Amino acid sequence: MENLFIVEKAASNEELIVKGFAERETAHNNGLRHVTTIIVPFICDGPEKDKGKWVVIDRFPREIAKGKKVIKKGVECKRSLNLVGGHCSTEINGNLLEHPLPVGIIKDGAMRELREEVRLGDSDFSPEEVLEIGLAQFASVKNVEYSMIYATPIRHDKYEALRFFDDIIADGIHRDIALDKAIYSQNKLMDMHYNDPETEICDAITRLFDDENKQVKRTLDKKINEFIEEDEKQERRERDAYANSMVRGTFQQNLTEYGCYPQYYDNYLRRHGRANEIKPKKEYPPIPPHECKFIVRYDPFSFGSDGVAVSYCPICGRFSSFYEDTGSDCDSGWLTERDEDGRFIPW
Repeated sequence: MENLFIVEKAASNEELIVKGFAERETAHNNGLRHVTTIIVPFICDGPEKDKGKWVVIDRFPREIAKGKKVIKKGVECKRSLNLVGGHCSTEINGNLLEHPLPVGIIKDGAMRELREEVRLGDSDFSPEEVLEIGLAQFASVKNVEYSMIYATPIRHDKYEALRFFDDIIADGIHRDIALDKAIYSQNKLMDMHYNDPETEICDAITRLFDDENKQVKRTLDKKINEFIEEDEKQERRERDAYANSMVRGTFQQNLTEYGCYPQYYDNYLRRHGRANEIKPKKEYPPIPPHECKFIVRYDPFSFGSDGVAVSYCPICGRFSSFYEDTGSDCDSGWLTERDEDGRFIPW
């Protein structure tokens, strides 16, 4: 049986003091304030029009499977939009009575909800990807809650792989129900709340716009924006890495195709969970015995100088370079880039 933490907020801070435990129905029927978690998935990259928008789920199929109707202002709804989350439940532990509820226990509850309700391809959410925002409060006729709000970034190219589920017991059978998903701005959600009679916006969403939760809503918006800004900076750092590299020979081709040089693009793909898109390295036959015949190529991009000349052997890749203006040595070693015919080419 699910036991919920019955809590009061400490007078001096945001801590929740455990006052007891109660089964879910008991807590709801008697208006006992208990703890829940709400997770706001948000789009963190991709097209500008989608950045920062929330990923919400439509719980309407679950309500139908349970034999319920969703009614809003006397009209039967066709959608019931919600966020991920649930009750923070526990086994009864008398040692916690009259003590602050550890935030780790609440975070564990949020992670459990993510594992049970969300699938992201072959990936799992890690605690580091779930950002703690703060406490929101909610009270209806019988349901009285403190909700710890979290946010988790969803990359735009992972959105299609994102799957949501909820479990129900119908006719004595426990089963998972697949739920639809959608991306909405906050303004659109509230517009539907007030003006669309066929769409229910659940209280997990609407409570975040209540006056009593203004501060936690500001914190949520701030942390989402900060995450997106930092992610954009990191992406620019990776894309701009070529500017400080010595890789020059296929400058325009790589800039056009990748936005950066291939080795940095591989890192970009790995960071965005797209390692499967990395092209395997081509296998070449062993280098035959030969006498090096050097080709000289002028490279105006390299090293920030007025120009560098590169002398290289296309068969084995041995090279040396020198500054055109002074004739002094610049670098030497072995090339690694090859053209389609397997001949080494300078950076």
